[in-house]
This record gives sequence, structure tokens and C-alpha cells, in this order.
Amino acid sequence: MTRIFLHLVFRNFDGSLTAYSWFLAAVAFFMGGAGIWCLVSPESYVRYMSRGRWSKPPTGNFWTTIASPRWTRISGALAIIAAVGFMAWVLLLSIPGQLY
Repeated sequence: MTRIFLHLVFRNFDGSLTAYSWFLAAVAFFMGGAGIWCLVSPESYVRYMSRGRWSKPPTGNFWTTIASPRWTRISGALAIIAAVGFMAWVLLLSIPGQLY
């Protein structure tokens, strides 16, 4: 059942992409955009993402480390890798008519 479901989610039997795969392409596009933003301007990304979330900014070693430019760039690179890798799998490696 799972193999058939995964096949039907990404490709139609005629080889065209399903609506679900186009939705995931849009999500991957925004993930890639956020990843590029993290790489180019990590301080701006952290400032935008943390605006209005807390009345008092969180303190502690975890929050100061995770909001550092280095970790923001690392998470941006991981987001780009995940988005490109997933969409490459859907577009290039999913073969219509083959069950996974």
C-alpha cells in the first residue's frame, strides 16, 4: 500500500506531475529562498524570525548559540540541500509506471 501511495503522490501514470508534487515544489522553492536569505544575511533573518514572538528575548546558551550567524548559515545550507535534493528526487528519479 505504501509503495503504491508514494507512486501516486508524485507522478501520474502518464508521467505528468501531480498537484501534490507541484505543491511540494512550491514549498521547496520557499525553503530554498529562506536558505539563500540565511546565507546572505543571517542577522536579518534572525531579526525577522524573532520579531514579536517574545515580550522578553530568551536567554541561555542554547538561544544565543542557535541565533548566531554561523548556525543560521548552517541551517540555511541544510534547507537548500534538503529542498534541492527532494525536488531532484521527485523530478529526476521518480519513474512513472514503477512502484517504489
